[in-house]
Amino acid sequence: MGDNMKYKIISIIIVLILAIAAIGFLWYTMKNPEEIPLEAQATANPKDATINEDITFTGYASGGTPPYTYFWNFGSIGDSEDQNPTFIFSQEDIYTCKLIVTDSEQNTAEDTVQITVTDNSNPDLTVTASAYPTIVTLGNSVEFTTSVSGGTSPYSYQWSFGSTMKDPTHTFQTTGTKTCYVSVTDAESYTQTSDTITITVNPESVPEDPGLGFRPPTNINNGDEFWVDVYLDPPQATAGYEIDIAYDSSKLQVLEVIKGDSVWDLFNPGTTGNDIIESIYAVDLYTDISEAIDYKTDICKIKFKATSSGSVTLSFPYVSVSDLDAIEYTVQTNDKTITIE
Repeated sequence: MGDNMKYKIISIIIVLILAIAAIGFLWYTMKNPEEIPLEAQATANPKDATINEDITFTGYASGGTPPYTYFWNFGSIGDSEDQNPTFIFSQEDIYTCKLIVTDSEQNTAEDTVQITVTDNSNPDLTVTASAYPTIVTLGNSVEFTTSVSGGTSPYSYQWSFGSTMKDPTHTFQTTGTKTCYVSVTDAESYTQTSDTITITVNPESVPEDPGLGFRPPTNINNGDEFWVDVYLDPPQATAGYEIDIAYDSSKLQVLEVIKGDSVWDLFNPGTTGNDIIESIYAVDLYTDISEAIDYKTDICKIKFKATSSGSVTLSFPYVSVSDLDAIEYTVQTNDKTITIE
C-alpha cells in the first residue's frame, strides 16, 4: 500500500472520529441542556453617542434553563427589566452598562457594554420646547412648539416621538406618561436638546349609564307610614334628569316628597292623578366631573302610607337623563316590589 493511500485512510478515520464526537456531544447537550453554562451577551447601538441621543441596548442569553429574565443596570442613572431597552444619557461621560441574565434555575450570567457619550452642543445654541395641552385623552392630539436662538441656521429638528418638524402636532397611540423633547442641530453640526416635557395620556372616558332604583324599608305593615329612597347609581356629571314614579294607589298613599342630599336639588314635586308622581326634576349642582360622587346618591325621598295589604311594585314609567352636552343616557331602571303585611 502506497504512502498516499495510507494518508487518505488516516484522514478518513480522523474525520469519522471527529464527526462521531460532534454527534455525541450534540446528543448529550440535547439530553442535558441544563449543563450548558448560562451565558449573557450585551450589545448597544450606537456605542459612541451624544448627549440625549437614543441608545438601543440588546440582550442575548444562551445555555442554562430557559426562560430567561433580563436586568440592565446603567449605574446611578437607572435600570431596566426589558430585554432590549432604549436609554439616553444626559451628561458627557463613559458609562459601563451591565446586563444580568437569570434562568429558571436562578443561575445568573453577566456581560457589560461600554458607552461613550460626548457633548456635541454649542453653548450659544439655546433650545426650548413647549406643548399644549399636557393632559389629553387617548385619540386627542398635542401641539408642540420649538424656539431656537443662537447657533447657525438652518436648523434641523428631531423630536423624541419621531417627528422632524419644528412645531409638530402629534397623537399618541397608547395611554400613560410620555416624556418628550426635541434635539436641534445647526448648520455647523452642533446639537442642543431641550428640557423634557411630560404629557399624560388618559384612557378614553366612556361614561357609565346611570341606574335608578328604590330603597324601601323591610317589614311594612298595613297602616305604616314609611319613607322610600329613590337613588341614582352611579351618579353622573349630568345636567339633570326628569323621572315619573308609578305606584299602586289602591295600596299606597303619597304623603310627602322631599329632596335628597346636597348633591341634588329637586323642583316641583307633587302628584297628578292617582298612580303617578310626575314632574320630579333634579339638577346636579356640581359643574366639574371630578367632583362627582362615586356611590349611590339619593335623588329624593317619598313618604308613603300603606293602606292595604298585598304586593306593590314601584317603577319608573318615564326617565330622561342628559349631560351638559345634551347627550341622552340609557338608564337602567330597577323596579322594586314591596310586600305589605
